[in-house]
Amino acid sequence: MRTATAAGHLVGAVGTRAAQAARGFPAPIRWRGLAGVFAYGLMLAAAEVLVIAPSFGYLGFSVSVPTGWTLLVVLGSYALAASRLPTALDRPSQVIYWLLFLLVVAPTHVTALFLDAPPRPSPVPMVLAVSVAFAGLSLVYRLRLPALNLATGSWRRFSVVVGVLTAVAAAIVAADFGLSFTLHSFDDVYRVRASYHQAMDTASRFGPYAVSWISAVLAPAYVITGLVRRRVPTLVIGIVLQVAVFSLTGFRTALLSSLLIVALTVASWRKVTTMVGHRLAWAAAACGGLAVAVDSIRGTVFVTSLLVRRLALVAGLNTYHYYEYFDDRPKYLFAEHVPAGLVAAPHPLDPAHLIGSVYYGSASVSANANIWADGFANLGFPGVFVITAALGVFMFTYDTVAQYRSRRVAGLLLAVPAFALCNSALSTTLLTHGMLLALVLLVVVPATDRGAGRPGRHRPVGPTSVVHLSTVHPWHDNRILRKECRSLARNGYDVTLIAVDDTGTGADGGGAVNGVREVDGVRVLTIPRKRRLRRVLTGVPGAIGRARRHRADVYHVHDPELAIGIPLLRVGGATVIYDAHEDLPAQIHGKHYLPRGTRPVLSWLARAFCWFVSATSSHVIAATPTVAERFAPRRTTVIYNYPELPDGPGPAPAALAGQPTGQPTGQPTGQPTERVAVYVGGITRERGARVMVDAMAMVPDAELGGLVLVGPCGEPGLLDELRTRPGWARVDYRGPLEPPLARRVVDSSAIGLAVLQPTPAYVTIPPTKLFEYMAAGLPVVASDFPIVRTIVAGAGCGLLVDPTDAAAVARAIRELAGDPVRAAAMGRRGADAVRERFTWASQEVRIARLYADLAGR
Repeated sequence: MRTATAAGHLVGAVGTRAAQAARGFPAPIRWRGLAGVFAYGLMLAAAEVLVIAPSFGYLGFSVSVPTGWTLLVVLGSYALAASRLPTALDRPSQVIYWLLFLLVVAPTHVTALFLDAPPRPSPVPMVLAVSVAFAGLSLVYRLRLPALNLATGSWRRFSVVVGVLTAVAAAIVAADFGLSFTLHSFDDVYRVRASYHQAMDTASRFGPYAVSWISAVLAPAYVITGLVRRRVPTLVIGIVLQVAVFSLTGFRTALLSSLLIVALTVASWRKVTTMVGHRLAWAAAACGGLAVAVDSIRGTVFVTSLLVRRLALVAGLNTYHYYEYFDDRPKYLFAEHVPAGLVAAPHPLDPAHLIGSVYYGSASVSANANIWADGFANLGFPGVFVITAALGVFMFTYDTVAQYRSRRVAGLLLAVPAFALCNSALSTTLLTHGMLLALVLLVVVPATDRGAGRPGRHRPVGPTSVVHLSTVHPWHDNRILRKECRSLARNGYDVTLIAVDDTGTGADGGGAVNGVREVDGVRVLTIPRKRRLRRVLTGVPGAIGRARRHRADVYHVHDPELAIGIPLLRVGGATVIYDAHEDLPAQIHGKHYLPRGTRPVLSWLARAFCWFVSATSSHVIAATPTVAERFAPRRTTVIYNYPELPDGPGPAPAALAGQPTGQPTGQPTGQPTERVAVYVGGITRERGARVMVDAMAMVPDAELGGLVLVGPCGEPGLLDELRTRPGWARVDYRGPLEPPLARRVVDSSAIGLAVLQPTPAYVTIPPTKLFEYMAAGLPVVASDFPIVRTIVAGAGCGLLVDPTDAAAVARAIRELAGDPVRAAAMGRRGADAVRERFTWASQEVRIARLYADLAGR
């Protein structure tokens, strides 16, 4: 607990010294801080003398007695470096100072004490160079930051950027290393590492980068977001990503980094006025001392080796190895850090493997070192200061970008990649270990921790500006305008609908004013209907651009062709919802006009399209559970297309609005006549148009007045074909009507028809019109599909038929027309079932709750 608390002080108390940070002069470390860092140094010395050197002398650890002069200089150098440590984390990059001191500067000084054995070079120049470079690095936090307010990020934007980068990196890893996921024990990591390094030989150049970025930056970003915002699923994603990296690479740090972030974040929730650095030093000294005590008592080396040797002393030893080897040998002159061919490497191996071959007996050993050891390898002593200056530039840049952002998040985001500075070159840390990527993510870090409330805390409704967008559906579409848009407007959202104008009239008979209609609190903007190719090439980009000009909080798109614009709509942090009205892959199999050989390929592409929508959108709304199965289940919500109950009295008496003419009239005539059957919806073969027309030829005039068809016919030549069939003389084709007029036609009819054909798109999906007929109190004649049977037979509201058999449809119509008492009872039962189970009011609650949840993201 003390360790976590001290670590929390390091990262969490980041906004408490604002005045001092503005001046750029943090308070100097006090005597308690110096005592803490010297206690830490004594612990390292005790660990090396008592445990490490006796057991790991073959690696180069020594217990040579230093001279008095060496001891004096090393202690003075140690004190100089310690005196420059900040006591308060006024800037996020100051976490680097403590990491470098505890894991590089202190171990370098301690190991140097016991390596003063001629004829080897004296370690004194090395420790002085490291100490002076570290002290010079402290000049960075004494520089005044430029007053640049670059804080334009938001949590939504941050989540989108992290999600996209994670998806790209995961795709690269999957392509190079596969998707296997196996949990390994810690004892088996060396075999896993060997397999990983072998796989790296055949991987692309980006594969290892992607693995490191996930482990060091992207997975910690999920952990940080989950902890700071108290979102358990996000936290779990980050941990699972780290476990996956461990499964692939065998690197324990992949697991330990998540624990580090958890400890730092939990500790940072404490309200403190200053970060007392000596607490961290005392805690580290206590942990190391306990490890030495345990191993000394038990006669083992495991705990000390893990906590002290591997984390700290190896860095100090390798620093001396680099210093010694390159003291009088050719330097690399950064040949490993510039494009091939610019600088010739003086050695056949890179520095890490060269040191491994010389000091550890094998070229397969990579003796990774810290930034200053890399400086010795490239330029000697000048390299130490050149690399320090480069690191200082990065830290100053990071602090400049972070100064108006959440400092807690900024500090946590830098912690894990900065850890690599202790065992990697600066260029490797910036690129491979993702410190530059952390800077990129910092740009979209929100200004504050706002929204990081605990679970259950009240959140505001959130986004008030909503744009619904469709380039296919008419603006008066029942589901889009009458249900979803009006429901959102009733729940306090500012709703705009951009959709197709195919009537030229306004809602409820009113026209547009300056191109804008106002319908029940919904602002309606119309776009002209275009033919398919022109619509895709020009209509879709124009509609997306028009929607973006509204700068809405939420975009709700309704057509597959608009999905390509989802990433663009999400730029700026907006939430984008995709509304899947139909099962697109199954629908393709029912498109008879498509060549049969192309349907499987197109259906596969449709499934890939569903994956793309799930990956790019904020959420998916599906009209049925079958449609929802095509998308990611955890980001998909089913909103059934149930009917709205009329506000007025119940269904009107069955009467016919107009004589059958076989020609589209565009409006009901209002003239009473015999009872009729009605179909409302798209006029297509798949929806039973031919079967319904043929059935009317078998229903006598004396039993039923005819059939009213309401809806557009989108199949070329179908109307001409239907007009040649015998039953067409008894059809009154009204064409497309606006929903209020279509409802009046349904209310004045006697029987509702829903004989959709057995295509994959319809077999598992109940037709929307079925519920609308039931709500109007009409008995129904419907296709005998399992999902439809459950509804119709369960409610006892109609008859089920083979939808491909016109004679069966005719018999069912005649049966209902010949027994009006039974038909009326069926109609009442259907209306009762809708009121009890199938009303839109239940779905309005669901969509309002979904929007409220998305608003809190």
